[in-house]
Formats: sequence, C-alpha cells, structure tokens
Amino acid sequence: MDSSQKEQPLQLTCGSIAQCIAQRDNYEAIFNSLNEGLAIIGSNRTVTMCNRPFFDLTGLRESAVIGKNITALFCKNEACGLNQAILKTIKSGKPVKDEAMDLLCADGKKISAVFATSILHDKKSRPTGIVVVFRDVSQVQELQKKLH
Repeated sequence: MDSSQKEQPLQLTCGSIAQCIAQRDNYEAIFNSLNEGLAIIGSNRTVTMCNRPFFDLTGLRESAVIGKNITALFCKNEACGLNQAILKTIKSGKPVKDEAMDLLCADGKKISAVFATSILHDKKSRPTGIVVVFRDVSQVQELQKKLH
C-alpha cells in the first residue's frame, strides 16, 4: 500500500471483538439447540455447515458431509425428492415445505423424515445459499400406526 492510501480500521458491526465472539457463540448455541437438523449448502449443493442435530439424526460425521454434494449423500438418482426440491428452490427462489423422504442413516437404518428447503439471503437480499431442514417423523408415524 502506498502512502496515499490510508489503512482503514476494521469495522465491527457488533461493537468489539469480544462482543462479536459472544454473538457468534450465541448464534451457534441457537443453531445447535434446535430439534431439526440443518444443513447449509451453496448453490452447487455443496454442504458448508450443519448443526449438531443434523449429525445426530443422520449418524454422519462432519468430515463425511462438509464439502460434499448433499444430493450425493442422500439421493440415489436425479429424481430424488430432495434433489428436486433443491432444484425447485434454486429456480423459483421459493421454499419447499414438508416433503417426506426415507433418510438412510450412516448405520444403514432408514428413518422417516420430512425436509424443507429455503434460500438464504445476505443483508442486501442477495442469495447466498440454501438451508435444508430435516425433521425425524418416525415416532409420529409409529404412533399413527398404533392408532389405526
């Protein structure tokens, strides 16, 4: 940098570095305290982040998920409901809600789940990725079977 360019001080939107760290920790605690499993994916469907309930639900390890294509993890073909919902969300910009699927877990067990997809936006409303929410509904289905 030459002398005509002054170095700009770091602008923190949360006050101080300590406040930023506390805010990040707070968001992470919220993210991990949800009952649903969340996977954040980029537009190329690569998983960039997941919450703890996602790993608990699927039995997958972080190293087996982060950086991988989400449809490659859970779909056997392009007609898979998850793949179709993600494509629909990318094309339309609209969420897909409560789609049913059998989720194959790391231990080989299948569980009944529903998922939803939605576009993530930054502060300027530009799309930055997609959130996929997974909810285990196997216990609900078991109770429904017992009632019928």
